[in-house]
Amino acid sequence: MNPLNDLVCNLLETPFSRWCAEDKQDILKYRRTTSHINITTKKVKSGGRSYNIQFQDSWYADCNWLCGSHYNEKLYCWPCLLLGNKKPAWNSTGFCDFRNVNRGLYSHADSAEHIKCILQLKALQKNMNTIADALKESYRLYESLKWKWGGHVVRMDHRRWTHRLTLWDPRIGRRRVGRQTTRWADFFKKKAGSHLTSSTRDRQLWRNLEATVLSV
Repeated sequence: MNPLNDLVCNLLETPFSRWCAEDKQDILKYRRTTSHINITTKKVKSGGRSYNIQFQDSWYADCNWLCGSHYNEKLYCWPCLLLGNKKPAWNSTGFCDFRNVNRGLYSHADSAEHIKCILQLKALQKNMNTIADALKESYRLYESLKWKWGGHVVRMDHRRWTHRLTLWDPRIGRRRVGRQTTRWADFFKKKAGSHLTSSTRDRQLWRNLEATVLSV
């Protein structure tokens, strides 16, 4: 497997704190990686008998903070990998001591650093959701106000300065080569059609078009 396709390898190469806000939100959205690891470890009992210990996918279900790297073939702690300041095996070199896997899992789960990272990750996920919802609501409000103001301007008397300055066409002469500059009314014509003036006269139709635009 290419390490570029392994999120754990990418986080080891570039710490979570150095990622941009959009990438951070994507990482928090897709959650931890639960790759299967093909490792078999031989363990010898005190009586001389030996047996093999294989990686089990059920470990991910038992420990909801556990993640794995298919490329490194090691286990990591997802909250500590993202937010940990210290550098234990669980967020730096990786854990692969399957002979003592139960002891390693339980001891790390009870550590103060791990608990601190879990609380920080939960708070970060909550804030990310709040910020995303706030941005969506702000954009929806902006579109709504723009739509209402656009209908108000088009319905104005053409002799009023607000109407004349907003809808005037300053370009005269020959057409420029390439894509033309977007006009103020192009946004509304794209949504309401070319018959912009007649659409704004019908206030109920204009409200229905507003609801359609905001639902997209």
